[in-house]
Amino acid sequence: MKRLALLILAISMMACGEAAKVESAAQARDAGMDTATAKMIVTRSDTIPGHVQVVTLGKVQGRCGVNPEANEVIPSGDNLRQAAYRKYGAQVDGIVNASSVQINNEIIKDPDSTSASYTECSGTAVHFSDSK
Repeated sequence: MKRLALLILAISMMACGEAAKVESAAQARDAGMDTATAKMIVTRSDTIPGHVQVVTLGKVQGRCGVNPEANEVIPSGDNLRQAAYRKYGAQVDGIVNASSVQINNEIIKDPDSTSASYTECSGTAVHFSDSK
């Protein structure tokens, strides 16, 4: 009986250690995302002042408030900057052609949302290939 109790205790301790490692890795990713998204420039324009040469990474979509250029916390998904980081990593320096559109959840029946509508933002993620 003692051996069984010790075995269960040992397994529990190993599981807690793994959970701590996973939590630590998630916190590191969050810190990396915060650092990368803080430097991103988001604009409705098709150019970013001071950067003539950019590499187009691709389209990106996220949720936002009314303003796609804002760096808001969105409770039900990634904002535009976070979505760009998740898709293309820390190489994203900016997002051009940012736009937003109001989505009515009652029409699309979004099960993940508790509100009647939300705003979807999109743009094109870019990497600066020139220096200021």
